[in-house]
Amino acid sequence: MSKLETTTTKELVNDAVMADIELDELDSLLAEPSSSDSIEVSDDDLEATVTDLDNEAAVTEAYEAQDSEADAVEVTSEDDAPVTTELSEKGKGKAKTRSTMAGAKKSVVLRERLGEKMSEALVLELSDAKLKPEELVKQQDALLDAIDQLAVKVGEKAVNLIGAVNGSAKLSTYTAIAIKFLTNSEEGITAIDLITHMKDQKANGVKGYSEGTARSQGHQMFKLLPAMKIAVMDDKTMNVNPESTLLDSLSAMID
Repeated sequence: MSKLETTTTKELVNDAVMADIELDELDSLLAEPSSSDSIEVSDDDLEATVTDLDNEAAVTEAYEAQDSEADAVEVTSEDDAPVTTELSEKGKGKAKTRSTMAGAKKSVVLRERLGEKMSEALVLELSDAKLKPEELVKQQDALLDAIDQLAVKVGEKAVNLIGAVNGSAKLSTYTAIAIKFLTNSEEGITAIDLITHMKDQKANGVKGYSEGTARSQGHQMFKLLPAMKIAVMDDKTMNVNPESTLLDSLSAMID
């Protein structure tokens, strides 16, 4: 065999070997990560995520205030349990668990957040205080079921309202506007009255909302306030419920 033929043969062999190596490397790069692979997340990133979840009601309200609103879709988990996120405190071995409304029934969120205070927090009318303990429990269970049946955004505002009364949340701006307008009215209000009021910044003292936002929020209030026993309906007119136990506390927050 000549020297030239020997050199050519070696080159071909080397090229073949390198091709195999490159293919092996490519296969390795394209292979799916194994189940043992993990992604490290810093404490700061995790804390920011939890903060975003806890502020979901505020974010939802901000989106609602846009001129063009999209219909909300509620995604529920299989067991309807509240979403919880583990957050380790810096420098400590303990972890905090916070619940949010994402994918959870509002009744479950309320039960978890109120805890032992629930029976007292859900006394919505003066007559409730006169009920026997077992009767009060049945009535409050019925109330929680009713809250679960409310439209998604109305249910979220119900949770927010109860949380505000109990010092764990800031009352929704829309709810505050509606309650103040209702309590200042001597003859009650209609949905059209409230919508017009929300569109007029001079009247509501906060902002002149768009037609779409004012209509959406106005109709939500006509579902929320009667459900929370803050108001009663007389045909199409909403009036203050004199039996409400929440109204005084809410009015004090607004003024």
